[in-house]
Amino acid sequence: MPIDYSKWDALLVTSSDDEPDRPIVTKFDKPKTVTIPYCSSDNLAQNNTSNVSSDKVPTREPQRRKLENYCINGGIVDNCYAWGQSRFNVWAIISLPPDTKGKNLNVVLTNESLTITDVSLPVVIIDKTFPFTVNSEYDYYNWEILPHCNFVNDDPFNKLFHKRVIFEITLTKLEKFEAICSWWPCFFQGDPSVDVESFKDRKGDNKSFMKNWEEANRMFREKVANFQKIEL
Repeated sequence: MPIDYSKWDALLVTSSDDEPDRPIVTKFDKPKTVTIPYCSSDNLAQNNTSNVSSDKVPTREPQRRKLENYCINGGIVDNCYAWGQSRFNVWAIISLPPDTKGKNLNVVLTNESLTITDVSLPVVIIDKTFPFTVNSEYDYYNWEILPHCNFVNDDPFNKLFHKRVIFEITLTKLEKFEAICSWWPCFFQGDPSVDVESFKDRKGDNKSFMKNWEEANRMFREKVANFQKIEL
């Protein structure tokens, strides 16, 4: 069915200010191209702030990473990597050569080991085993390349990773039983270990574990006391 365009002829083309609510329609005798100027989010932000104040808008300084945040219940190993852990997770930031590119890294994670290969060379950067098992399913671990440090100051983080590529990985501990928590003495087997007895988090877990253990024993004793023999 053909489209009737005759109704468009009834529209009034005007620029009068007396009727601001009526649409303004422009008719072209020949096909024309209408170009809408692009406005980026930066331009919008600039326009929004230009009428507020003539002073410069203060920018928030990026939050600096602190090395001690990575070393909770862990430590630094041979100036190669820093690692830490919680009850459920274990993580590490590993120093890689400055020319390493994330797209060239082949990361293979199993329940027991981690292998990192630079396929552009090719060369195996890391091929080590964990002291305990981890969950190697896709949703239970994450790795990424972090911006490297271009300057050195008194911050140990900057000294350790100055002009180096930073590989960060977070893993999920895989326990055989829910009530059991394995505190890692090291991130890789054979590397220098830490004293897990000194962990404050571990002491709290011990108290909780003993409480659950005593409650389970109490329930078991009650169940045995109420057990009735069944004659066959």
